[in-house]
Amino acid sequence: MRAPSRPRHPQTGQPLLKMAELVERSGLTVATIGFYVREGVVPEPVVRSSRNMAWYGEETVQALTLVRALQHDRHLPLSVIRAIVHGDAEDPRLHTAARAVVPGPPAAKTATTEVPAERTLEFWLQRGVLQAEVDALADLSVLSERPGPGPLPPADAGMLDLLVEARAAGLGANVLSVEALGAYRSAVAELARFEVGLFRQSVLSALAPDDHAAAEAAVRISEQFVVQCRRALLLPALFSEVGALA
Repeated sequence: MRAPSRPRHPQTGQPLLKMAELVERSGLTVATIGFYVREGVVPEPVVRSSRNMAWYGEETVQALTLVRALQHDRHLPLSVIRAIVHGDAEDPRLHTAARAVVPGPPAAKTATTEVPAERTLEFWLQRGVLQAEVDALADLSVLSERPGPGPLPPADAGMLDLLVEARAAGLGANVLSVEALGAYRSAVAELARFEVGLFRQSVLSALAPDDHAAAEAAVRISEQFVVQCRRALLLPALFSEVGALA
């Protein structure tokens, strides 16, 4: 029996790819690729020739390569990756800029000097973090996902390290609540949206399409600028608040 002919992409005319070829070219498993397709992170099959046979375009390989770089290497949240892939796939400078973003805070010092390379939720529960706090942080999107049985992403691990450090410093739930952290996260999200808009308007409009180095530098410098502005504004704001309460 002759094997079915390989279909072609209706727009580009390029030969389409089977799942096995996606696995080979992306380095991801069938289950992982299927998850990204179901979650709408990467394009769905261009053609389904039967119930068990799907054909994908070259754009799916490109999206999977980007997703792997952003999540597996940079540990960015899935919601951010989805926005990058769908909103900005036509401009590779944004991919470069996204890779320049620091994925999360550096791990805070914990009460023990022996820290496993890959830490599961149990690690933090044994150090005083409450399951209810973890659930609330996930609900408020402070954590990128609700922790499962496996190791946590580095960004989420850093968040829980900071919570352990806060509790060890005497900042209990009555002083530093998860609700306060959620509100802080919402404020930072507004700043992030503003930065993205400014990046599109000022940086991308002025740079050459292939100027990846300048795009990456713009992101790095803007992060440093935000930190410097916060330091310059925070202390006067605090003293002003104290004076108003006096």
